[in-house]
Amino acid sequence: MISSRTIHILALAVFPCAWSGCAARLKAPPAPEAATPQASAPAVPTRIAGGSHSIDLVRQFLEHNQKPDGYFVTAYDFSSHRSSTSDDAIEQAGTLWGLAMLDRDQPTSTAARALDGAARFFLSNSRRVAGRGLIPYHKARAKEETAIAAMLVLAHIERLESTCGVLHRANAQADFDGYLEFLVTLRRRDGRFHPGYARQSYRGEGIPSPRHDGAGLLALVRAARFTGRSDLHRLAMESSRAMRREYVEGAPSHASGDERMRDFAPWALLAWHAIAASGWEGAADCERWGLDLARKMTAAPVPPEDALEDWLRWGGAMVCALDLARRAGDAAVAAALQARIEQGL
Repeated sequence: MISSRTIHILALAVFPCAWSGCAARLKAPPAPEAATPQASAPAVPTRIAGGSHSIDLVRQFLEHNQKPDGYFVTAYDFSSHRSSTSDDAIEQAGTLWGLAMLDRDQPTSTAARALDGAARFFLSNSRRVAGRGLIPYHKARAKEETAIAAMLVLAHIERLESTCGVLHRANAQADFDGYLEFLVTLRRRDGRFHPGYARQSYRGEGIPSPRHDGAGLLALVRAARFTGRSDLHRLAMESSRAMRREYVEGAPSHASGDERMRDFAPWALLAWHAIAASGWEGAADCERWGLDLARKMTAAPVPPEDALEDWLRWGGAMVCALDLARRAGDAAVAAALQARIEQGL
């Protein structure tokens, strides 16, 4: 039976493929030298049968199932034929980010209106605090989580990069600046992130976790590339090193026995691929780190019955990992990744 969360999960699974550097925009692998034809990496499929249509259907579902206050209907129960609106702010922020990614690549006026409505909702449930930035805050939530701020940073970057434009670009820029300022305050001195923050002081608290660390890292990387700020680049590289030590170094040779690595890997691969493609200082390190992580993630085969869960966990990041493998000329890892991508889709 398809769960009531399927629509939401599928949305988050397919939208990362629209993120820059992924499937449709991957450059073809370089032609192999005549002396070493076996070194060529298999070509990544740039189009999966029905894939584009499926993404369009998800986008239409979200565009036409949004509440007046900006909240998206993120779940549909196929057994009861009922839709529901989740009050999970991370789900809502993730949906905003996913739709914004797709709108940047395939802009429509309908999506732009939906995005502006969702952004206004989050803005109405945020507070501007001098010296702290724009802080997501909602009385209905049991706790405040760092990943919400990170996803709002990511979503606003996509909106500002959209060729369709934002209805209120100046406001969107101000909101991006505010959410980014606050996210940086949640970064610890060791380069990792507090997973949440106190309601009264807005200060970070809690023990770092791989998902919040990963979301914070990706937001830092994307913000650094978007703004061109060298200070954010420095923070992103420091965080990359700290998180790699925590979640990757010393982990098993494959990720099947390390839940923390599996939770961190999708975010890290997206972030390190972006740095590797940027030409920044540290790009070579990130290419090597990403490839090492991809090797661990593909070392253990995935049973057919687990293919969907595997894809939902890190499908979009697989495509970026494939590009890293091709850059390095690692045909074995590239072949394993392409097989996983096709199996999942």
